[in-house]
Amino acid sequence: MHRHGPAIRATVQAITERIGTAGAGSQRRAPGVGDASQVESLLAPGYSREASDIARIILDAHYVDGVPFDQIAVVARRGSRVSALSSALSAAGVPARTAMVGMTLVEEPAAKALVDMVALGRGLTPLTSATAVAALTGLYGGMTQQELRALRFALRVAADPDDPYQPADAMIAQALAHRGGFSLLESSVAKAAVRVAEVVDDVRSAPAHTPVTDLLWRVWDGSPAATLWMESARSATPHPSADRALDAVVALFRQASDFVESQPGASPELFLDALLGAEIPDDVLVPEPAWPCVVVSTPPGVAGREFQMVIVAGLDEGVWPDLQATRVTAGSPPDGARPPGDP
Repeated sequence: MHRHGPAIRATVQAITERIGTAGAGSQRRAPGVGDASQVESLLAPGYSREASDIARIILDAHYVDGVPFDQIAVVARRGSRVSALSSALSAAGVPARTAMVGMTLVEEPAAKALVDMVALGRGLTPLTSATAVAALTGLYGGMTQQELRALRFALRVAADPDDPYQPADAMIAQALAHRGGFSLLESSVAKAAVRVAEVVDDVRSAPAHTPVTDLLWRVWDGSPAATLWMESARSATPHPSADRALDAVVALFRQASDFVESQPGASPELFLDALLGAEIPDDVLVPEPAWPCVVVSTPPGVAGREFQMVIVAGLDEGVWPDLQATRVTAGSPPDGARPPGDP
């Protein structure tokens, strides 16, 4: 706060004056110092427009005003919005990376899809029509919608006409429950499904105390996503989304490795349960990019850092920041309430 210029300091003070305190708050009257600063607000009708406006502002700041990309931060309320903003900025030509501090690891799609596949194989996630289709068409299944339609048709043709009618997706779930469930279909149609069935069966049949790192690696190794992202990383112009996905996967394997080392012999289900049910964010170490990038993060991910430009996305009066909740937490009564002892 003490490094804010006068304009930013005045804005901060106008906001913090609305937050109650309990015998504190004199620091809020500190004057702003430093160079001239500027505060602007922009009203967007929706998430998509907000992302495109943020991209335009960043590109103008970089190419017109000369602000380095790594001196720009975009702050969002939730990890899911962080991922969406980062993807949108990358698509708009803004090099962006996520700071995973203040996020649960499974908020990253690349990590969540990997954990979901292992959880399906170990029985933590029930094998239903929906989860079977999700496994085939997800990041580590890699089937396109056209391939899925062809698989549904092939299963329908191969079905015994004397058997009771079943939806095609229910037949997919039944086939995925067995290693050779798709073996009678033509390889040109069922190649991807056969590979997923083998992966799920390997995870399912692994001994009870198999290290969770081995199960994650079985899903990762040779998957379409791994091949695509690794090829991008080795190319002369790696795609930011591939690098972000690899960062999340590396962070997942680090966390799994720490679990295996700290609890030797523990069942992989213990790690999966903890990760899927995590509500408190973990501080996750991810590699720093080799080129300047805009940081997209939740507030904890940029705490203690300085930037020339900060964009706070998704402000919503009465929702975020929630001044009422902050007031109660700070020890002051909510609006209309009296402190104890007041007449």
